[in-house]
Amino acid sequence: MRMWMVRSKRGQLADEFESQGFVAIWYSARTDLSKARSESQLRELLAGMQMGGNRTVATSVYVRYLFEMQPGDYVVSYDGSTREYLIGTLGEYRYDESAFEEPSHVRSATWKGRVSRDDLSQSAKNSLNSLL
Repeated sequence: MRMWMVRSKRGQLADEFESQGFVAIWYSARTDLSKARSESQLRELLAGMQMGGNRTVATSVYVRYLFEMQPGDYVVSYDGSTREYLIGTLGEYRYDESAFEEPSHVRSATWKGRVSRDDLSQSAKNSLNSLL
């Protein structure tokens, strides 16, 4: 089992993540990526898309999000308004055109609780800052 950090637009959407039971990413692929059954199929699908920003970074994030993250893995997200980390477990991927104001790549999450950033060691804070 692995642990993943999924940021909520600089901590602004943590309440929505928690109340709606999911995490989401918003890179520039505006289509359902679940039809890609392998990393190579995903790379082919993304190669044909108009994408803003750094294509290599976006593709790497999608590969992790769709193929490396697994249901049951731990997930962490930061709530900037309370300085707390949400801790939970991941579920399945889905593409949701109505999750927020823009289409979102969503994974369900079962949230187990919160931990204050102030209660963590400096080493733990540094580790969390470097994750996905």
